[in-house]
Amino acid sequence: MRTRIKYWFFCPCCDRRISAPSKVFGKIAKCPACRTKIQLPASHPAHADATQTEATQRTSTRHSQINSLQRKPPVLVGRSRSNQPTASEPHKHTKLRFGSSSQSTGRVTASRLRVKGEIELLAVAIFLATLLSISTLGLMLVLLVIAVIRIKMTERRERQTSTPINATTFPELHQLSVEAAKRLEMHLPPIYLMEVEAINAHALGFMSEGSVVLYRGLVNRMTPAELQFIIGHELAHIKCGHTSWLALTHSTSSAMAGRSLYLIFHLLFRAWSRRCEFTCDRGGLLACANPQVAARTLARLEVPDPVQAESFVEQVSTSRAAASSLEDLAATHPRTGKRIRAVLEFSRTQTYRELITTSFAQSSIQTETP
Repeated sequence: MRTRIKYWFFCPCCDRRISAPSKVFGKIAKCPACRTKIQLPASHPAHADATQTEATQRTSTRHSQINSLQRKPPVLVGRSRSNQPTASEPHKHTKLRFGSSSQSTGRVTASRLRVKGEIELLAVAIFLATLLSISTLGLMLVLLVIAVIRIKMTERRERQTSTPINATTFPELHQLSVEAAKRLEMHLPPIYLMEVEAINAHALGFMSEGSVVLYRGLVNRMTPAELQFIIGHELAHIKCGHTSWLALTHSTSSAMAGRSLYLIFHLLFRAWSRRCEFTCDRGGLLACANPQVAARTLARLEVPDPVQAESFVEQVSTSRAAASSLEDLAATHPRTGKRIRAVLEFSRTQTYRELITTSFAQSSIQTETP
């Protein structure tokens, strides 16, 4: 009786971990998550050694040994030949990866951008909220629905009162946005320009592609490279799912108001929010591909003058980190000095060097040199 063996592999589009029995190898299958048609390989790579041994026993020529190991690369059905992975591109993201998802491939994924403790803080806060909200679960669900409706209405209102950024309306901003999305390896969501004289930008969305809104005051005052950092920062919020989780955190926080452990719960979510900002600063750094530009952009959000911003970055780089205060514990964003120091430290890590190599393989725009 023949034993059916099941193998694990990853969808090259959505990175979903999928299992498949050995009998379907060599056939076309659909990813259950994104419904992409995938041409499975003729056999699992784990059997390459066994195949080589059998081929060596059947023939003594080296030519037959090499041929026995040849395998056609897995392909995505419906894609052009120019987009298929080749032998010279072993780490291209369209190739199926067999084995553990923790294997380092240099891809820009949300898990590689996240700072340490972001997911842990969110998990603890949600667990605590679940324990304390059993009696008010109905209220929490109602508030969640209200929060989602509010997000959708805000998105709709901003789209009606803002100008879409595309290749026709704002070609330079659109090109910066396209390159930022490529370097973060994500789909470019709708981006809008709001006629408000404020230095600000934000991302919105709940269980959707989301959207990014840039303010006119920000666009008028920042350089193209600095704008690319800010766009990358907001895109990272969408890539990491922060915009969706914020709806849950706000509704849960409202449902917990007045309870004995509300303060602990509130501080946990604020700590998670600060971790999210550190994470998205990494996304902005990958988008602009210049640590000094990233540090200067963060400084200009507090000190708009470029010369003073450069001095501020130099002062932060040479000084020791200040101790956290009670005001920091209740803030949704870290202090600017801490964000500058964190983004410069990340630029010196091996993870950043691996990710930026992948990013530049996806992009050809020359970034600004400070």
